[in-house]
Amino acid sequence: MTSSTTRPPSVTVCVTGGIAAYKACLVVRGLMRAGAVVDVLMTEAATRFVSPLTFEGLTQRPVLCDLWDRGHDIAHVEMAHGADLFVVAPATAHTIARLALGLADDVVTATLLASSAPVLVAPAMETGMWRNPLVQGHVARLEGLGRFSTIGPEEGLLASGRSGEGRMSEPDAIVARALALLGRDAAAVRVAPSPATSLAGARAVVTAGPTREFLDPVRFVSNPSSGKMGFAVAAALAEAGAEVTLIHGPVSIAPPRVAQVVPVVSAEDMCEAVLARAPEIDLYVGTAAIADYTPVAVSSDKVKKTDGNQVIEFRRTPDVIANLVQRLAALGRREHVVVMGFAVETRDVLGYARDKLVRKGLDLIAANDVSKPGVGFAGDVNELVVVSSEDGEPEHLGPASKTELARTLVRTLAARYAAKREREARP
Repeated sequence: MTSSTTRPPSVTVCVTGGIAAYKACLVVRGLMRAGAVVDVLMTEAATRFVSPLTFEGLTQRPVLCDLWDRGHDIAHVEMAHGADLFVVAPATAHTIARLALGLADDVVTATLLASSAPVLVAPAMETGMWRNPLVQGHVARLEGLGRFSTIGPEEGLLASGRSGEGRMSEPDAIVARALALLGRDAAAVRVAPSPATSLAGARAVVTAGPTREFLDPVRFVSNPSSGKMGFAVAAALAEAGAEVTLIHGPVSIAPPRVAQVVPVVSAEDMCEAVLARAPEIDLYVGTAAIADYTPVAVSSDKVKKTDGNQVIEFRRTPDVIANLVQRLAALGRREHVVVMGFAVETRDVLGYARDKLVRKGLDLIAANDVSKPGVGFAGDVNELVVVSSEDGEPEHLGPASKTELARTLVRTLAARYAAKREREARP
C-alpha cells in the first residue's frame, strides 16, 4: 500500500444501489473527521437513491459515476492506484457477485479490480438474499483472496419492513473498521486513539453458546443458550479491530466472520481450547453457558428406560474462567489481560455478580436475569448489569438488542484495555 506518515490516508468509498446508500454519507463524514482524504465512486443504481451532488458537497471533490464519462476517461485507473483503502457501503448482492466473478462493467468494479489496495465490504440486502448459498459463496471467494474483508450485515429492520439479517452495519462501526485496517497498514491516521479504534491488533478470545455433557450416545445435559450474545460480542470486537478467536459450543446459528472459529462440545473441550490460548491473548470474554456438572460415568450404549427411577452421579466440570485466571497468573500475564465474565441468574443478580467478580479475580462481569420475560436465552434482546473490579458501581444496560449491548461492552473493554496498556508503558 502506498502510504506515508506525512500525508493523510486516501480512502475511496464505493456506493452501490440500495436504500442504505444514504448511510454512506455518514461513512464519508466519519472518515473525513478522522483525517482521511475521501473520494466517492457510485454505480448508476446508487444515484437513484442519493445524488452525486450530496457527496461532492461533503468531500469537495468530484464524484465518479460513469465509466464512460469522456471527461474522466482514466480517472478510475488513477483512483485504483491512489487509494490506501476502499470501502464498499452498501454492497449489494449484484456488486459482490460481479467482484467475485471478475466482471468490470461499471466504475466501481472496474476500479476495485484494477487496484491491489485492501477493500472493506459492507453488505446490505434482504435476509433471504444474504443467506442464499450463491451470495455466501461469492462472499467467501472474495474473503479468500486476502485483500477483501467484510463487516456485517446485522439483524434489524430492513427496507421491506421485515426484521432480519441483512441490515448494513452502522456507519460508525464501518468507520472504526476502516481506521483499524489503515492502522495496521499505514501510520497515516492522525487521530487520537479512542475506544472504537484502540483494539486494533489486540488478540481476543470469546466463548459462546452452551456445552453438552453426554449421558450416553443420544442423551446429554445442556441449557437453552443460543450463542447470540457471544457472537454479537465477537463481531463487535472484530469491528473495533481486534483479532478474534471465537470458541463456541453446539449452536444452530452461523458464527460471525472473525479470525478464527473453534467449535467444541463439552466444558472440558472448551477449557482446553481457552487455556491453549492463554500465552497470547489480550482480552477474554466468557459469555458461554458452560455446564457446571458432567456425568461421572458415560454409557457407550443407549441407556434403556426401566420402570423405576434412575440415579445419575455427577462431578464438577472445569471452571473455565477461573482456570484461565490461574494460568495467566502462572505465566506472569494476568495484569496484561482484560478478563470479563458473564453470569446468568434468576435472583439477586447484582449480589451474585459481585461475588463471582471477586471470587474468580475478574476485571469485569456482565450479569443478566433470565427469569425476566423477553430477555436472555435465545432471544435477540438482553438486559445486563455490568460490574467492574475498579469501582464496583453497577452499570445497567438495556433492554436493548444484543448487537447494541455488545458494542457498549466492547467500548468498556477497550477503555479498560487502553488503561492497562498505559500503566504498562509507565516507567
